[in-house]
Amino acid sequence: MDAMSETAKEELSFAFGPYRLVPGRQLLLLDDQPAKLGGGAFEVLNLLVQRSGQLVTKDELIAAAWPGTFARYNAVVRLDGDEGLKVPAPRSIPSAV
Repeated sequence: MDAMSETAKEELSFAFGPYRLVPGRQLLLLDDQPAKLGGGAFEVLNLLVQRSGQLVTKDELIAAAWPGTFARYNAVVRLDGDEGLKVPAPRSIPSAV
């Protein structure tokens, strides 16, 4: 991969509300300041943003947060905790069985 395409990959970003996600830098900004995310929260958020408008299964979320490991369903990362994202939750989330 040449330097120009590597730079373009790093600068790819997604804006939503006061947030900007920069996947190539593993960075989430809140009002242009770095926001702290713990554990697999960045990977889960990145997957959800990259797949916006698409169904993301529980297994895909777990694989994104903890690749190559076994994780229980009730251990899925919360994005609305004390240091998490302050984004209104959707009224309903469709689930796949």
